[in-house]
Amino acid sequence: MGRNLDRRNRCLDCLMKSHMCICSLLTPISESLLPHKTFVSILMHSRETVTTTNTARMALKLLPQSKVHLRGRKDYPLKPEEILMTSHHPLYLYPTEESLELNPSFLATLDKPIQLIVPDGSWRQTRKFAKREDWLKSMTHVKLPDASKTLFFLRRRVKTNGISTFEAIARALGLIETTQVQTHMEEIFQTMVDRTLQTRGRSLEQYL
Repeated sequence: MGRNLDRRNRCLDCLMKSHMCICSLLTPISESLLPHKTFVSILMHSRETVTTTNTARMALKLLPQSKVHLRGRKDYPLKPEEILMTSHHPLYLYPTEESLELNPSFLATLDKPIQLIVPDGSWRQTRKFAKREDWLKSMTHVKLPDASKTLFFLRRRVKTNGISTFEAIARALGLIETTQVQTHMEEIFQTMVDRTLQTRGRSLEQYL
């Protein structure tokens, strides 16, 4: 469960404690690192908007081709016609037994740029997304080859192979786009986690 948002003594942009601000790191990634023009659409559970440990916000600041759509608001359902792009091939990034592995062989079968659709929320929240959204059920579901290691030590880990939204996007783009973009994102992520742990009187080294 994420921590509720308390804006006191926090940067209003990155939501980190003011003295640990990472805004200088959150500049849009060069398009030269994204040659295949992947568009990232994040389906964020509405409760994530008030948690300080949400990682999708960082991804949105870094990726020039990305957008967030809120799910879970009673009177504002997701509208696929406002999300799906006809110019791109939609892939739903979520690990199930039916999900196809996101690897070079699979990617070679696609003839359009990819629209990577990523659920964002707790494990309990995100596992309901495709069950309750018919348009997600019929979409190709993909999973990462390996999601066993994470640096996200800011929330209780419910699922053994669960990783943060930010890490999932970084690893997916490392496969779809370039390994450089993955490395760049993961370095920023490590800085964010380390600084957040410091504000809690801990250090990243304790977990590695």
